[in-house]
Amino acid sequence: GAVDFDVRARRREGTMTLSGATVAEGWDGRYALDDFPLDEWPDGRATGLRGRLADGEGTVAEREGRLDVTGDLEGRATTWFGATAARWRLANVSGRMLPTPDLTADLSLCDVMFLGFHWDSVATPMKLGDRTLGFTGLAASAGDSLVEMDGSARWDDAGWQVDASRAAFRSPDFDWHAEPPLRLSGNPRGVTFDG
Repeated sequence: GAVDFDVRARRREGTMTLSGATVAEGWDGRYALDDFPLDEWPDGRATGLRGRLADGEGTVAEREGRLDVTGDLEGRATTWFGATAARWRLANVSGRMLPTPDLTADLSLCDVMFLGFHWDSVATPMKLGDRTLGFTGLAASAGDSLVEMDGSARWDDAGWQVDASRAAFRSPDFDWHAEPPLRLSGNPRGVTFDG
């Protein structure tokens, strides 16, 4: 028969709770996260992830080694791939987390620094895969300037690359549209812009 279980884990000051029950094919449950640290494990795929997951909750289901999740997550003071956000939110998270990610969500960031530029806000629907990130309809605003972009990012041990199939930069003084493809790439030695 079904077995109910409850797990409570602490990591530094943060907590994660999981309540679930076994089913014939695996198990189902609900999770909640509170002030949970986001530092990567030492042998993980290092992407520079640091920060705090302030609040999150949703569902989880395990079937034959596949872990599917849904939910909404909010965080603060987080760095990932060289971008630093004072606050962020992942809404409508849905998809596979393990063994490799295949997730969709609506991402919003506030007070962001990336490649030496400050952005008041960044928002986009996104699809996170195994070392890939796809985005359509990204909008980043800084004062009276707006960047809009569709594209994808990928990374490996050698560095990262962003390819944009559409990119525009508008402000009261100019209206620039890139001729695709537009490519940004980076590694520990610097950043390259091709477009």
